Amino acid sequence: MNLLLNNRFFRYTSISTFLNQFGSSIYNIVFIIYVASTYHSKTLVSIANIILMIPILFQLLIGQYADRIRNRAKWLIWGGISQSILFMIIAYLTNQKSYLVFSIICLINIISDCISNLLSGISMPIFKHHIPQDELMTAYSLRNIISFICGIGGQTFGIWLLEISNKNFGFVAIINASSFLISSIILVSIKSLLINNKEKITRHSFSRNFLEMYDASKGIFSTKSDSQFIKLITTVIISNVLGSAIIPIFNLYFLENKWQNFSYGQTLLILNTTMILGNILGSLFPKDFFSRLSLKKY
Repeated sequence: MNLLLNNRFFRYTSISTFLNQFGSSIYNIVFIIYVASTYHSKTLVSIANIILMIPILFQLLIGQYADRIRNRAKWLIWGGISQSILFMIIAYLTNQKSYLVFSIICLINIISDCISNLLSGISMPIFKHHIPQDELMTAYSLRNIISFICGIGGQTFGIWLLEISNKNFGFVAIINASSFLISSIILVSIKSLLINNKEKITRHSFSRNFLEMYDASKGIFSTKSDSQFIKLITTVIISNVLGSAIIPIFNLYFLENKWQNFSYGQTLLILNTTMILGNILGSLFPKDFFSRLSLKKY
């Protein structure tokens, strides 16, 4: 907490990150409710759930690109402004109903989430130039806490906005746009701290970076055999794919099966909040039964 109060760079970037991630979290759940209540189609709700997962597939490429960016201040500021413009377009489009409008909103959601991932990748390397080495872990931990808060708070706020506005999705999109715009305005006041001309940027091909990441991952899992590592990483991928399918399945289930006296939006909020709290509890207790098992046995 002292780092947040005493370090101007970390304080301003944390507030900006909070507003950006909060904005993204608001519309993720609102987007599903919008599709369900506007189009009343299981197929389109399924597509909407897939759309929310697509940016994850590009995270590796986005991270590679973020490392190569030189003018980080410009990208950080204009990234949020771009998202603000995109959501003003969504605010206008939500008053119309067509498959073309649905497709455009889906595309905008993908672009906006990719921009958020890019901004996160751009900002992280700047930390080491403004935060002491012994406080870097504290800084990264606080950023993770902000992400969890945004995950729960953003969805709750989104549902509340829908309730008070009588499901005015355009109004929620405008609030989103404002959140992104304010996050960029905050960074303008510390623009000089976001510039680091001394930083040396090494450019490698994607294949070389992938191989380096592959070797580093083998070291982390303490595996020397390629076949053993491939089996392990395949298991991790499959378990994550199955885990990520839980929310979309419930989204479709509760579309036609009402739970207690809760509305569809309130049900999704409870479901997503439970999942996020589960992730937090899992992070708080890393030394459980499974952590004591050796990977070498398998």
